[in-house]
Amino acid sequence: MATVAIADSSAIVALVKPDDSRHEDARAAAAALIRAQYDIVIPSEVIAETLNILGKKVSNAAAVEAGRKLLSGGFAIVQSQFETLLRAVDRLPQEKQSTSFVDTLVMVWADELKTDVILGFDAVFQRSGYRLGPTEAGRADGGLIKPK
Repeated sequence: MATVAIADSSAIVALVKPDDSRHEDARAAAAALIRAQYDIVIPSEVIAETLNILGKKVSNAAAVEAGRKLLSGGFAIVQSQFETLLRAVDRLPQEKQSTSFVDTLVMVWADELKTDVILGFDAVFQRSGYRLGPTEAGRADGGLIKPK
């Protein structure tokens, strides 16, 4: 199986919005994944969340443009089946109150695809032991996600 990373809306929005405080972090993380030849998997629920955020924070036109790019190839788009959704629902009570269902679903997808790499900046990912990208030689943090 190829090396896989699951993308979250926090990183996708940061990539799309040049004025986002994590824009450069998102660009660097995405570039590292591409260099390391990771397959980037995006759950369809993350696409919905991303487009909702962009529509509210930027414009519907920005959401449409991002949606077309995300759906035009280059990413593996996955649709959650009942069992995956149920695992996320069952895991949600174990997380902090501030953890969203979609973030929990992203972690369930990471577990199902046997990866500890999530392209996302939510603090819950780091608390749960996921990494932002491939470990780079000489990095003391081991590639762990650093929430701001």
